[in-house]
Amino acid sequence: MLDALTTKNYPNVDFFCKHQLYMISFGGKVSKIGIVYNDGLGEEKKISLLSTNHVGSTILALGHHVVRLPVSRGLSPEKLKKFDLVFNLAFGKYGEDGQLSALLETLDIPFIGPSSRNCLLTFHKKITKQILNQNGIKVPKETKIPPFVLKPSCGGSSSRVTLVKNSSQKKFLPQNNLEWIYEEFLPGREFSVTAFLKNKKLVCLPPAEVKKAEEVFTQEEKYGLTSNFLEVPAKIDKKLNYRLKEICQKCYSLLGCFFYTKVDVILDKDGQPNVIEVDGIPGFGPKSVITQAAAAVGISFRQLVCYLLKEAGVKE
Repeated sequence: MLDALTTKNYPNVDFFCKHQLYMISFGGKVSKIGIVYNDGLGEEKKISLLSTNHVGSTILALGHHVVRLPVSRGLSPEKLKKFDLVFNLAFGKYGEDGQLSALLETLDIPFIGPSSRNCLLTFHKKITKQILNQNGIKVPKETKIPPFVLKPSCGGSSSRVTLVKNSSQKKFLPQNNLEWIYEEFLPGREFSVTAFLKNKKLVCLPPAEVKKAEEVFTQEEKYGLTSNFLEVPAKIDKKLNYRLKEICQKCYSLLGCFFYTKVDVILDKDGQPNVIEVDGIPGFGPKSVITQAAAAVGISFRQLVCYLLKEAGVKE
């Protein structure tokens, strides 16, 4: 367990959303940080905005300056080259599918977020499942026999996840199997495990138990304004705690994650953990899993952001 650091309490900066440009000096050098976010009509707009405002106000309170970069306005190479560092918080298409990462890698612009390879392996759930299964990590079996869970093969944030309980519902299901995953319904306890880089080493935070209001955890629950759906740290024995963290570390390595990750796990009827999703970009809102899990071991959100900036080469 990490010890809490003694730091000055910085006030919240409520006017972050009203300003677009801030400049900052790191060790005497003026740097510009861009935060890319999804401002469109997509299903993951809400968490992108929550994360951007939370991260942005924290960086501002640290004395840093930020430019918010909405995806809808276009991100040309010329625009991106103006920044010394880019923070990728564009959930969904462009941010999580690897387009932004590939562009930043090509332009050789430092950024915080998943690599293009990590995006490829985590955005496409069928690829994720295949890699994990081949390396001894359990995942739910694919089936069309009710009850089963239907979810898009690409994307995240528990978007469009549906529980099919009986055969009568099957006639309403999509016909394109390439775009959907049909997997067995596991009614066991569900957990989210987050991790981040600190001094080049992966720090696994305490697992959080997801308290679902329904039989499957929906996007509406995940990004609601209440944090009641999480119990952090989860009330589990040492063996399961160790196993969940071990799975998180293996997923991080196998899928080429970088800076951070979030792994969602559900227990089967035998109490064995099954990975149901790996996020290359976890939510960074005030009530997000990584925020609460870090707080549970004495790491403030300010400290968490500082660790990430340091990993990206930003000097305090």
